[in-house]
Amino acid sequence: MRGAPLLTGAAARSEITWYDDDTFDRGLRAYITAVARALGVGAESTTVDTTAPASAYLALDGTLPVYPGRELALLWDEGHGWSAAVETASGEDLVVIRHLDPAHGAVPAPRVLARFVEALRMGRPVGRTDPPDLSGLDRRHVGERLAELYLDR
Repeated sequence: MRGAPLLTGAAARSEITWYDDDTFDRGLRAYITAVARALGVGAESTTVDTTAPASAYLALDGTLPVYPGRELALLWDEGHGWSAAVETASGEDLVVIRHLDPAHGAVPAPRVLARFVEALRMGRPVGRTDPPDLSGLDRRHVGERLAELYLDR
């Protein structure tokens, strides 16, 4: 059974007529900055790696009630989309605790992520525990969607 489309709107139905790595890079960085703003943190709290598979990290202020003392972060990658993670006590890799439902698309609106984080902070079960598989996602479509929404062409 197929799930919801990974992209919504015009990007899901358009023909790709242009694409370059610079546009993907700038679009992803602009998108991550917009998400950071929606979550009340500055761009300095973000890291973006646009090398395939692209990924991003957003350090958030505060902790979750079920993980006191562990800083919260959002992660995005081309293979799995968005997830919430907490730092470990040892300072090693982050522990992913929830994944955003892929029904929101590969590049959901920043307000969707703000609601996701708000629900986590309220202790509500949101999203899913298993990572969605976005490996079949066409990077060109993601690049077009990012440019369409976050870049002035």
